[in-house]
Amino acid sequence: MAPKRSAPQAAAAAEPAAEEEVAFPRGGGHSLSALEAKQLRAEGAAQARAEAAAGGRRNKKARTEGEVDLDAEFGGSGTGFLGAAPPGAKLPKFVELLKFKGLTVGTRVWGVVTEATVRHLTISLPHGLRGTVSPPEASDVLSGMLKKAGYVAGAKTAWPAGVPQLPQLFYIGQLVRCIVVDVGGDKKKVGLSLNVGRLNGSGTDTLHLGAVLPAVVKGVEDHGYSLSFGIKGAAGFLKKADHEAAFGGGAGLRAGAVVEAA
Repeated sequence: MAPKRSAPQAAAAAEPAAEEEVAFPRGGGHSLSALEAKQLRAEGAAQARAEAAAGGRRNKKARTEGEVDLDAEFGGSGTGFLGAAPPGAKLPKFVELLKFKGLTVGTRVWGVVTEATVRHLTISLPHGLRGTVSPPEASDVLSGMLKKAGYVAGAKTAWPAGVPQLPQLFYIGQLVRCIVVDVGGDKKKVGLSLNVGRLNGSGTDTLHLGAVLPAVVKGVEDHGYSLSFGIKGAAGFLKKADHEAAFGGGAGLRAGAVVEAA
């Protein structure tokens, strides 16, 4: 049996419990008056709005600082495809979605061939955009063949004999580099060119060991293909064995086909 406590001891033991109830009132209440609580809520809301505004300014500043001209940053080649980021280069912090209103003549984009007919190529571009390539813009070599034969794109004329057609030069699913040459007409279609002379520029500074760039087959030889990069004084050669190792035995190329070369 626990010993009985005297009255003074019982009162002393009850005092901390009373203090605890005051410090932690039951039922979620508080010891603040209604006016004090209202002032604290107003101060908290004002502080939250200030922090949100400050965060928005910081994000906007970061986006602005992140927008960099990569061509200028990487040597000013103007190619958009060929520049390699040097060590310590400042890179953009975000990537803009490709939209029709942001396309201008000269914009370089990647695309996939989804249709190849005698009259045109249809190219699927990122984010639902589509583009078309006319035969003279499909390759520099093909353009020369058609010009020599007197072919006019868009005119209802027969395809010149002896000139390879687009389905013979390109295949569905082929990944190609494109440059925008026309943004008029249908809002969801753009005019594109695959001519390597447009894509690679005119200077030999874009050619260096390890660079990957588009080339067009200029001629077919016994053991490979002579290539043109659209750059004056620059030529290449692709062995048939190397091409077949990548695309399978029996895979061949015609003059006018576009390939990726390293």
